[in-house]
Amino acid sequence: MARCVALLIAGILSSPFASRVTAEDATQAVEESNSFYKVVQPVLDEHCVRCHSDTKPAGCLDLTGDRTRLFSMAYDGLMERGMMDVADSVKEASLEPLGSSRAPRIKKHIDGSHYDVKLTKWQRESIEKWIASNLDYFGTGRRGKPLKTDAGDPWAGTWFTGEFMPIYREKCGSCHGKTIGREPYPKRSAWINLCRPKHSRVLLSHLAKGEGGWGIDKTVEDRKPPVFANAEDPVYLAILAAIEAGRRELLANPRPDMPKAKAKGSQDAPDEKS
Repeated sequence: MARCVALLIAGILSSPFASRVTAEDATQAVEESNSFYKVVQPVLDEHCVRCHSDTKPAGCLDLTGDRTRLFSMAYDGLMERGMMDVADSVKEASLEPLGSSRAPRIKKHIDGSHYDVKLTKWQRESIEKWIASNLDYFGTGRRGKPLKTDAGDPWAGTWFTGEFMPIYREKCGSCHGKTIGREPYPKRSAWINLCRPKHSRVLLSHLAKGEGGWGIDKTVEDRKPPVFANAEDPVYLAILAAIEAGRRELLANPRPDMPKAKAKGSQDAPDEKS
């Protein structure tokens, strides 16, 4: 694998346009060619997000490319549902046949049997190749543990530790635990949408149905969750303000999957007007 990557980079650098391409640019181009956001997300955008998006995604599974703490709503959501499972090594992952019990469950949703989803041969082969790379989000080949990526950890900012977590622990911790989106990954990693804060599950879950939320009010061991009657609820507003602060921080420090020109504008993470 490493030799193939080296040959690809060498090929790019030896092209007629080599004078315009740096070694860093060539390396990034090769890495991105096998990343989740370059290979899988476009397929999800074409075939899946029409149902799995917005404030009430089908099956409560958001498959958009909106960014979360380290990865995206789609990637974290699929991992949380157990539809993808990182193997101990790339070699182990590449040996899993389509019919294997250990093959990622996502394969069963791209074989043509999931509603009217019909991928092209090229799309299926591209995803198969990506799966064989051990489900690498950034395409660096150095994915390792989710909290050890090249992207760093934008949740380390004050918005999360100083603004979000105190109110989360007070209002949500008795049922959901005192942490969110850290250990064990990917538990609750997709609860916060840094591109569209109002689409965050942590807000929608207990927002009244009449106000566009999911209206979950199930009592757990005599503990009844806080239900936001509307978007003017003080707790709702406090959580939203913290996530919006995280969004600003993310846009100010674009990740590898966020082209700087787009990440600093409104196209990559549009403001919510509703």
